[in-house]
Amino acid sequence: MYKGGLFVFGGMFTTPRDSEYLTYRDLWRLDIAEFRWEQIKATSGVPPRERCGHRMVVWKNYLVVYGGYLETSKQVQYFDDVNVFDLETYSWERLAKKNESKDEWPSARAGHQMAIIGDGAVVYGGTYRKTGGVSQGDSMTLLNDMWILQLTQSPMVWEQVKIGAAYKLPPRCGFSMVPHKGRLWMFGGAEPLPEDDETAVYMNDMQVFDFGSKRWHAVQANQQNAQPSCRSHASVAMSGNTFVVLGGMVEVQQKNGKEQEVTMNDIWTIDLSKQNNEKQFSWKQLQSPSDSVNAWIEESEEEDEKSSEESSEEEVVQKKKSKKKKEADSKGTGLKGLCKLMKSFLARDDHTVEAVAEELLDLVQSDDLSQSEAIQFAIHSLIDPPGLGKRAEMDLDDDDDGGAQAEGAVVDSDVYVKYDTLVSECCLHIGAIAALTADGTDSKGSAKLLKWLSAAVQKHCSKTPLVLPALVKQLLACTVVTPPTVVKFFADDSQGWCRDGILPLIQELEGEEI
Repeated sequence: MYKGGLFVFGGMFTTPRDSEYLTYRDLWRLDIAEFRWEQIKATSGVPPRERCGHRMVVWKNYLVVYGGYLETSKQVQYFDDVNVFDLETYSWERLAKKNESKDEWPSARAGHQMAIIGDGAVVYGGTYRKTGGVSQGDSMTLLNDMWILQLTQSPMVWEQVKIGAAYKLPPRCGFSMVPHKGRLWMFGGAEPLPEDDETAVYMNDMQVFDFGSKRWHAVQANQQNAQPSCRSHASVAMSGNTFVVLGGMVEVQQKNGKEQEVTMNDIWTIDLSKQNNEKQFSWKQLQSPSDSVNAWIEESEEEDEKSSEESSEEEVVQKKKSKKKKEADSKGTGLKGLCKLMKSFLARDDHTVEAVAEELLDLVQSDDLSQSEAIQFAIHSLIDPPGLGKRAEMDLDDDDDGGAQAEGAVVDSDVYVKYDTLVSECCLHIGAIAALTADGTDSKGSAKLLKWLSAAVQKHCSKTPLVLPALVKQLLACTVVTPPTVVKFFADDSQGWCRDGILPLIQELEGEEI
């Protein structure tokens, strides 16, 4: 919006069956007072190429256009250019790109979101396909990086916002975003399934990005009130302190098994000034979906119920487990997703014990992560990212007793010392587990912790089981577990795979021969 006018640049027209489409590069202004359209003709400069999927924002008397793509019958081209239109002089100018590296200029994309924060244009997320596009089977790449175009500098320059791996959101597409009081508010979106990026899991969550702490965090909805259904591509806006959501789309399965795209027309609002705390809000519905939309949604739900009834009990259970896992991954939880985050985090230079513990504790306290998930997360980060199993094989396999132990074999005490040294050097993050259990754990909780640790060692260090007693010693030293719990846990028959290696430690704890 600028001086009572709404501006539109470019876009795409497609026929109902996508058999024909046109991409535009024209600029139009809608006079809000008179509801009259007027095409804007530039007096100087060259308009950007035809495109769709781009984003445009207003800053002072300028329109700033970034990204988008152009698809032809032969290929698809994604753009990373910045074009600025002066609303006073009616002139176009393209921001010159010299030899900036990938750390100085965002990659080409479409479907991102763009917002003005102060004197900066913030770009977040987006999607990208290779030049072949969908028609040639190219999969879609989802982005979750953030950039700020500093508009007051001459020439304008890009700066990347570095977000800690533990505070990043899993990439999504079709999300909506608006700025409010120096923060970014995100709603909904979809996450394509890994095996088929044309099928997606839709979301209706609210996420907020704070530029001070450089982190995303979820804002929980009041579950006692109605809330908008999951969707992507909703239109959102801020009116004072009121966050407004209009429509969106979702794909539902028809009786013939094909996906049908349903466009919504409901309206929802949140009055941010009335929230008692930032971690919970209440939705208010201003307009209900039309009857046709409800019919599509209800029909889809009926088909799901019918399908479930016809499926065997085992199939239903598997579907529910799969759905739960997808929902967990879409929220950034789930052990697999967490380990990926921690691997990225451990690649940084500042991954100290304190930093790992602090970030995990923050996630637990903000309800983004349960304590048990955080502990499992920390255990896997101890073993997997440092490559402890491979490191042990490489450093210790030269010793006769350094690798896998035959049942009943006698292990030289010097080998245990070497493993203790290796673990103390590699597993600096044992303190993170201590911090997560600072309030104490009962015997049941300690047994679970040992079970997770044993399973992780068996998975990642199967050829070097002596890693396990070395890790257990570290946990004992930090008082995370107690000697009686360790003795009882490893006496169980299920832990026979490591019994020979753990035996000297058990004997030491019991103070007698077994």
